Formats: sequence, C-alpha cells, structure tokens
Amino acid sequence: MSNNGKIEIDLPRSGTPYAVRATSHNGQVQVGVPTDDGSTHVLNARSDNGQVTVRSAN
Repeated sequence: MSNNGKIEIDLPRSGTPYAVRATSHNGQVQVGVPTDDGSTHVLNARSDNGQVTVRSAN
C-alpha cells in the first residue's frame, strides 16, 4: 500500500496465475501477469495517489 506514490511489482515469469487485487484512487492500474480470481497466489496492491503496475520479471 502507498498513500502517495507508485507501486511496481515484478513477479516470477512462470505462467502461474495470480489473484490480483490492484487499485488506485488517482492513477492507472496495469496488470501484465496471468490472473485467476480463484488462485491461491494472492496479491493486493493499493495506491491512493499513484500508478500500480504488476508485471512479469525479465
């Protein structure tokens, strides 16, 4: 969680789906990993004022 700033999360490039719950009240949300709401791999990311990016690591 960030009150004032962007969040960037790099996840392993494994093809494993994640239950991603990413929100921003004032910024873009970009999710570039496989998602499945029922996955046991859960990621929560929230920014009040900034972009949230979830992507696969290179």
